[in-house]
Amino acid sequence: MSIFDKAVDRRSSNADKWNKAAINDICGNPNAEAFWVADMDLATSPLIKEALQRETDLSVPGYASHKNMLPYFISFVNHKHGWQLDGANVTYAQGMLHAISLALNMFTNPGDEVLLPYPVYQPFVHLIQNSERVVKRFDLTNECGTFTFDREKYSLISKDCKAIMFCSPHNPSGLVFKKEDLEFILKLAKERGQLVLSDEIHSDLVHPSAKHYPMGYVNKDINATCITFMAPSKTFNVAGEHCAFAIFSDKEMLERYKAVQKRLFLGSEGYFAGTLAEAVYSPDNYQFLDDLDKYLEDNAELMRNFFKAECPEVKMGNASASFIVFLDFSEVWPKILEDSKKNPEIYDNDHYILSHFLGHYANLCLNDGSWFGSGYEAFARFNYGTSREEVISALNAIKKAINALN
Repeated sequence: MSIFDKAVDRRSSNADKWNKAAINDICGNPNAEAFWVADMDLATSPLIKEALQRETDLSVPGYASHKNMLPYFISFVNHKHGWQLDGANVTYAQGMLHAISLALNMFTNPGDEVLLPYPVYQPFVHLIQNSERVVKRFDLTNECGTFTFDREKYSLISKDCKAIMFCSPHNPSGLVFKKEDLEFILKLAKERGQLVLSDEIHSDLVHPSAKHYPMGYVNKDINATCITFMAPSKTFNVAGEHCAFAIFSDKEMLERYKAVQKRLFLGSEGYFAGTLAEAVYSPDNYQFLDDLDKYLEDNAELMRNFFKAECPEVKMGNASASFIVFLDFSEVWPKILEDSKKNPEIYDNDHYILSHFLGHYANLCLNDGSWFGSGYEAFARFNYGTSREEVISALNAIKKAINALN
């Protein structure tokens, strides 16, 4: 039996994923099963538990010095991605969104256009707009729920952008970008003088049958202006500790970045964030991650087979990385809209229609596709980072909900 075969019950914890008020806002049913926010209900690494226990037993989480954090991270990236980092090009950051926001504000100007691939993780939109920059929308090509990258369309839409903000692998689709497409983006960025910001928070969970290429790794012979952001958050299920790393292609930019971090007192890690980073990136944790990646891929394959055989009305997205996937309900969307008119009390004035449908008829809470941009109302993001038993139960519930429309 796998360590992952039993989901961790976090209902009585402070986990936002199981917050009844949040669940109710999304799907109109506070008691729905949570398959939304992007953290897992799978057991974390025993090394993490041991590290936390060791430190809490001391009862004094004071000022910290984590000498192994950066060396372990550098060794891990080499092991996982074959990318030999120069420690002089890397800095710690207090969370992924903080790290990206600081870079965007430092290296672009108000009014600059910033390209975002859609469907998009909504905080990226807020991050850009709150910084008085302009979102330039680039929709990935969608065919029956599967997303691909169109170079010609990208080249045209990104022409006047000052920065390119990528999420690689892509959230919410689970698309793993081809190396050739990343090379295309970087060469074009170099030619146009564009800054490339690559959020790779899901990169360590690429499934064994796929291959992820870090943007900075691909850039080593291209030399575009590029910052690659990585974190243990999704990989090892420690998102609440807000730990990240920024890898710069330009040492001068890095020094400017670190100087601002120092000025704002943002350069040091929290006591437990650093403790967890040392634990998760330890070589002793490598096998745990390999096992986790395989388990998640098997979950995705199970889902893919289920929808094909049992519920073909729902089309499944790429799901080649991490534990999230976009599900396409377009085939039954007209029936769901019809149901929303017949039963308006279920649908909260057309707020998250698809999520309310699933909350009422399937007792499931999934992120509504409209949260990822207009035009994706017939999609929902499903989190399969839980036990296989829970995934199967959710799939059967979706099938039952679809059948209720007939």
